[in-house]
Amino acid sequence: MATFSDVGPLTYIAPGATHYWSYGWDDTQDHGLLLAGPNVDRNGSAGSPLIAFNQGKQSIIAPSKRYEYYVSVMNVGPSLVLYNLQIGGFE
Repeated sequence: MATFSDVGPLTYIAPGATHYWSYGWDDTQDHGLLLAGPNVDRNGSAGSPLIAFNQGKQSIIAPSKRYEYYVSVMNVGPSLVLYNLQIGGFE
């Protein structure tokens, strides 16, 4: 199982806010089931819990075949949090 940390730009999420992420690779390989969650292992990220939900995958044919993945992240606590994504797969 592959794990990727520090995926995407570092982003602040406010209390009660939801962010919508998409990620993928510029290749035609199906990377199988991937799950993404908040990567909060850094300064400025302590505090509120972040919840990952609405995991998804899409096959895109044009202009070339590739796969796009989706996840939503919500801040359910009282404080601002700095994060990006951590992704794990079951390839």
